[in-house]
Amino acid sequence: MRDKDVRGEDVRNEDVRKRLGWSSFPVVRGLRSVVAARKTESSSLTEEPNVRPLPPMRRKDKAMSGEAVEKVLKSGRVCRLAMITNRGPYLVPLSYGYKDGMLYFHGAREGRKIDALKTDPRVWFEISTDVSLVKGKDPWSWTMAYRCVMGEGTAEFVTDAVEKEKALDILMRQFGSKNHFFPPEEVKKTGIFRVRILAVSGKRAVRDKT
Repeated sequence: MRDKDVRGEDVRNEDVRKRLGWSSFPVVRGLRSVVAARKTESSSLTEEPNVRPLPPMRRKDKAMSGEAVEKVLKSGRVCRLAMITNRGPYLVPLSYGYKDGMLYFHGAREGRKIDALKTDPRVWFEISTDVSLVKGKDPWSWTMAYRCVMGEGTAEFVTDAVEKEKALDILMRQFGSKNHFFPPEEVKKTGIFRVRILAVSGKRAVRDKT
């Protein structure tokens, strides 16, 4: 029998949840906006992501709504991606593209990052926007304004030429560029992988309530 989320709906990709030990966690209600966006943006998408809740944050007043999390994912420019290597944790800042619950990355087809993801596809990611210094009258009253999204996911390598072009298009659109042509020879030698978001949370320190 399939797991059920908090509202009794079927939870898909059950094998992934069980393998990672997450089958007891419900789907996060706040991320339903992400699911809705996936359905409207891409008719080829047939499954919803399994998203488990991260541990509750201490400052609940700083928690971001699902809509605000989605906005940061769509507007961010740099994703800090942490992974596991045989030498311990490894983190790199990468440009990325976001669409339909996936983070897309490009680069070389070999190297420490690629070796790590092939050995263990589990990752942690962080994306921040609207970061600025807020000065105070005293040293201890200085602070930072920010919107920050972080979460867990699994990496998947993209090897099909057509899918690689789609991924590159998503990357370019993240930075505001449209209508691209990617030479087949360049696509062939470019490494592409994507991260399927499985857990996510957002925190903000700004004046508005989003």
